[in-house]
Amino acid sequence: MSTYISLVLSGGGMRGCAHIGVLKRLEELSIKPRFISGTSIGAIIGVLIADGYSADEIQAIFLKSKFGFDFNYLRFTEALLSSKRIEDILKKHLRSKTFEDLKTPLHVCVTDYHTGKAEYLHTGKLLPAVLASSAIPLLYKPVKIEGKLFVDGGVSRNLPTAPLKDKNLPIVGVHVNPLLKSSKKSMTQKIDHNMHLLLLEKTLEASRDCSIYIEPEKLSTHSMFETKTITQLVEIGYSKAKSVLEPELVLGLSGGNLESGL
Repeated sequence: MSTYISLVLSGGGMRGCAHIGVLKRLEELSIKPRFISGTSIGAIIGVLIADGYSADEIQAIFLKSKFGFDFNYLRFTEALLSSKRIEDILKKHLRSKTFEDLKTPLHVCVTDYHTGKAEYLHTGKLLPAVLASSAIPLLYKPVKIEGKLFVDGGVSRNLPTAPLKDKNLPIVGVHVNPLLKSSKKSMTQKIDHNMHLLLLEKTLEASRDCSIYIEPEKLSTHSMFETKTITQLVEIGYSKAKSVLEPELVLGLSGGNLESGL
C-alpha cells in the first residue's frame, strides 16, 4: 500500500542530483508524490518524476547523457552558457509534451524577468517552462513564454512550496543548498555561498511549510557546477533521506501529522 505526499525540490545546480537519492528512499518506502513542485534542477528532475521515470532511470539519464554545462560560443554576448544540451536531453527523454500529459501534476517555479516575482507554471507546454525555471541569470538567456520573459525560479523561490500548500497532503521538501561552514573557500565557493545567502531567508520561511525537510549537509562541499560526481551526489541524497525517512514515519505521513523535520 502506498503513502502519498506532496514533493518539493529546490534548485542547486548539479547538487540537485541528490534529489534522485531522496527519490530512491521514497520508492523503498512506497511513498509516492501525488503532486510535485520544483525549481531549476528541481524542475528538471521533477518533470522526469512526473513523466513516470524511476530514480534509477533518472540517474541513468544523467550519467549516459553526460549532463553538464556548455559555453555559449556562438552567442557569448547573450549568455555565458548554452542551454542546448539540457534542451536536447529533455526532448529525447520526455514522453509528455504538456503539463496535462504528465502522470503526476507538476508545478514549475519561474521568475518574471522584469518584476522579479515568482510564478508557478502548471499548464501548457513543458519544455519552455522547465528551461525557463533553470535559466540562471547571466549564465543563461531568459526564456520567453506567451510574450513574457522568465529566468530561474530559484531567484525568487528556491523551495517552491506555495502551490502545494492547499493539497491536504504532507509536504516533503528537499533543499540541496546547505551553506558551506568552512572559512577556507575557493572563489567559486565564495560566489556560491554569497548567492545562497541571498536566498536563505525565503528558503527558511518555505521550509516551515514542510512536514519533513531534507537538507543533505554533505552537499556543502560540492559545487553547483560539478559534473563528474553524479553517483556520489545521488548517494549523499539517499543517505540523508534514509536517516530522516524511517519506516515508522510512513504511518505518520499517512495521517499528515508529522512535525517539521527542521
